[in-house]
Formats: sequence, C-alpha cells, structure tokens
Amino acid sequence: METMIDILSIALNSGLFAALFCFLFIFQLRDSKEREKKLVSAIDALLEGLKGISAVDEKCESIVQEVKIIREYCKDNKALSGEARKSMSIKKVRERKV
Repeated sequence: METMIDILSIALNSGLFAALFCFLFIFQLRDSKEREKKLVSAIDALLEGLKGISAVDEKCESIVQEVKIIREYCKDNKALSGEARKSMSIKKVRERKV
C-alpha cells in the first residue's frame, strides 16, 4: 500500500494524466484480482458438477453391460416361451452366463 502511495505522489508531480493513468492502472489490478477469485470459484463449482455426471456415467455403463448380457442370453435361448422369459431375473441370467 505504501508503494502505491509513492507511485501516485510521483505521478501527481509528473502531471494530471500520469496520475490518472496510475490510478486507473492500480484500480484495474485490484479489479482483476476480484474477478479471478470469482472465476476460480465458478470453475470449482463446475468441477463439482462434473463429478456428479461421472457417477451417472458409471451407472449408465453398468446398465448397458446388463442389457448386453440379457440380449446375449435371449439370443441363445430363443426357444423360451414368453412366460419363461418374464420369469427370468437378471440374477439368474448372470448365473447362467457366468
């Protein structure tokens, strides 16, 4: 803070436009620090949101794997009647596939 006062006093001795330039320059530096803090907090919030999306992506991937297992099982056992297919649980399908 002391150095800023020294810079402004030198600028005042050099003229009004030099003082105005230094004032605006210092103001811009302070403003950019505040803006940077806001941007960092916004980026952190977005990263937290992406963590939730990756969890959903993992769940979807497991569902896709289950559907693939069921499709393969159904292709292998097309002779089953409609009632037999309905009674098959995913657990039974997994047990037979493994």
